[in-house]
Amino acid sequence: MAKSKSVRQKAVKAKAQKKGVASGNRQNLRLLQEGKAAYEREDWPTALELLNKALDTDPDNIDLMTVVADVLVRLGVRDLAIQMLERTIARATPSVGVCQVMGSLATNMGMHEIAEKVWRQAIMLDPAAPISYVNLASAMYSQERLEEVIEFCQEIIPLFPEVSGLWNVLGTAVQYSRGGFQAIPFYEEAVRVGPDNAKAWSNLAACYSQDRVEERIHAYEQSLKASPGYTEAHLGLGVELLSSGHLAEGWKHYDYRLSSGRGGGQGVVFLHDFPVWRGEDLNGKTIYVAAEQGIGDEVLFSQVLPDLIKMAAQVVVSCDRRLCDIFRRSFPQARVVQYAAEKKMGYHFRSSPELTMLVKNGEVSVDYYIPIASALQYIWPTVSAIQDRTAPLFLPREDLVQKWKERLDALGPGLRIGVSWRSGNMAVTRSGSYFLVEMLAELQGGDAHLINLQYGDVKPELEQFRKSSGMVIHDWEDTNLRESIEDNLAIMANLDVVIGPNIATQHFAMVTGVPTVWLTPGRPWWLFGAADGHPPFYRSKGKVIGYDIEHPRSWERIIEAAKPYVESARSGDRLIV
Repeated sequence: MAKSKSVRQKAVKAKAQKKGVASGNRQNLRLLQEGKAAYEREDWPTALELLNKALDTDPDNIDLMTVVADVLVRLGVRDLAIQMLERTIARATPSVGVCQVMGSLATNMGMHEIAEKVWRQAIMLDPAAPISYVNLASAMYSQERLEEVIEFCQEIIPLFPEVSGLWNVLGTAVQYSRGGFQAIPFYEEAVRVGPDNAKAWSNLAACYSQDRVEERIHAYEQSLKASPGYTEAHLGLGVELLSSGHLAEGWKHYDYRLSSGRGGGQGVVFLHDFPVWRGEDLNGKTIYVAAEQGIGDEVLFSQVLPDLIKMAAQVVVSCDRRLCDIFRRSFPQARVVQYAAEKKMGYHFRSSPELTMLVKNGEVSVDYYIPIASALQYIWPTVSAIQDRTAPLFLPREDLVQKWKERLDALGPGLRIGVSWRSGNMAVTRSGSYFLVEMLAELQGGDAHLINLQYGDVKPELEQFRKSSGMVIHDWEDTNLRESIEDNLAIMANLDVVIGPNIATQHFAMVTGVPTVWLTPGRPWWLFGAADGHPPFYRSKGKVIGYDIEHPRSWERIIEAAKPYVESARSGDRLIV
């Protein structure tokens, strides 16, 4: 009797355990289904919450760990994604799925050589998976091995002709090796076979010539239809709208530049905890204006500071250390602090230890903060709100202005033309924006002096210019133009005109009040639709001369078009008409 009772108890207990397991399985299945649905609609926070709960009930599920790591990557939380991948690898030999997440993570963190190795391993594990070939080609492209990418895609595409990603990577390699116009057929094929390929639509939009505005906007909209959260398409559409003069809508999309999920380490994380300014009344308030992007962008966007200073009780602005004294001299009503920058785990972190200490000591109480470019939407909501500025925005040091006056006077009479021809960053994606130094000989004329404003080691280029043209670009080896922005401004204050590509140097000239000519491929967004090439904020002293993306090697034509504006500087009224 006792034995029968014991058997019944065990049976009841086993049944209850089985029921509990079944209940747990059903709950886990529900979490997985809901998490998958959130993943597919790109609701990453919800997907992470649901999938993490599922992982709690099934902690050894390798595939689930991989998906969670993928979601963390998409949210920009790369340090936690790495921890999850380490946990995954520790529990099993890397599968194709694990390789895919590891490769994506390495790519987003700029570790392209590692990404290439991972994708090659993925291909060995599963040679029939086309996505691994797409990502391998992308890793090679990121190492600027463009011809290898083209050859690789030509070899692989016949095996997977309906794979949109391969056509897209091929188009990207062609775009940056042979020009955007030549890349269009490949991008068009990519969106034909894969109409949901957001990257291909965005790339196609960028390659259409700038007079095809409606087609460019349509392509960006198709990209966002395919992937509503695709940051680069939002940013591309924002730039397109701004460059067409549609500021109100353009600024909304331009804010996506700050997304922490941007690839290639372009995301920015501000390490402070202040409320974001969204256009509220600043009367009696303190606003912190945070520097962003490169030093040229800081200078370009600094045009908002005089307006903010009028609107707020106090403005605290951060900037590059090379600009601190210049900002203090030019904006004496503002409190200027240096920012600190750190790149870690694929992020760009920005902070200001100086401001943190001021707040801690009770010297400053910040009501709002805003990244400096985001303030433009409130200062320049429409093109008509932008005022032409004729007076210098930055004030050079008077002693340095005198020093450079004496140096330049020693060259003798004649027009003084400041010149540059390239950026310090000559990545493949930017190299088409710059021209050969030898072309500057066309601008010199009979009595003109070319003054070097190109920073970096330019000795070989200056010597090549002298040999090929018989002319001289004057340079002073005791001056480090990259380091001393003060010297840049002082030199420019003594020039008749500054001419060069769309780099920081041109923006320095603009805020110094010297006539400025930008030579650039295409139309900068900050022209805000000005068909005549005169920036609305520098209409009387600035001119942009560009060439169409369909003819990316026509620098001879653009240099020729710049000559009349150089000649107009001879008038002495420091205007460009």
